[in-house]
Amino acid sequence: MAEQKRLSKKLQQTLLTRHKETDTCRQANEKLIKELSQSKAELATRGSKLEAATLIAEATAVISTVEQKPLNKSQKIVRERALENLKESKQELANGNYENAAYLSREAMAQAKSIDIGEDSSTADVPEKEIFFLTPLQMKLFTAGNLRKGPSIKAGVKKVLQEGRSVTVVGHKQDWVKVKLAETDETGWIHLSLLY
Repeated sequence: MAEQKRLSKKLQQTLLTRHKETDTCRQANEKLIKELSQSKAELATRGSKLEAATLIAEATAVISTVEQKPLNKSQKIVRERALENLKESKQELANGNYENAAYLSREAMAQAKSIDIGEDSSTADVPEKEIFFLTPLQMKLFTAGNLRKGPSIKAGVKKVLQEGRSVTVVGHKQDWVKVKLAETDETGWIHLSLLY
């Protein structure tokens, strides 16, 4: 009988130890899930920030093209609305409201493109030239990627950047972003899909 009590007590202690271990594992798992959710939210935010900054740069380029043309009174009114939306978009970006910033910059671009400036209206389209950001963005590489001499898969490779490497995004051309490396001030091009 005494032996059974001793074995029962030992089993209860083992069971309590196992419960504590299980609870510790469960808490660690919950913490990892929470960290993963936060990381996913951060990635989405960074993508939204880059999209908003890109749209602002494109809208700025389209509006500046329109401003170089002689405009009548109604065209000037539309241009002023576009400039106001662009200004609000920049403010929303500064406040961290990336979706609002993207929406307002799209509106500004659409307004500027709607101005009929005759034969040269095709110049109001989004330019194929390089666009510089007013505010450089800090981003990281999802995976290892090539830093290229130009915005093309055919451009020569300057160096390979490792996964997780931080870069400063200073501009873009279509789906390519121009980046600057902090330690060397070297610039090059990386495809947008490699960054977050």
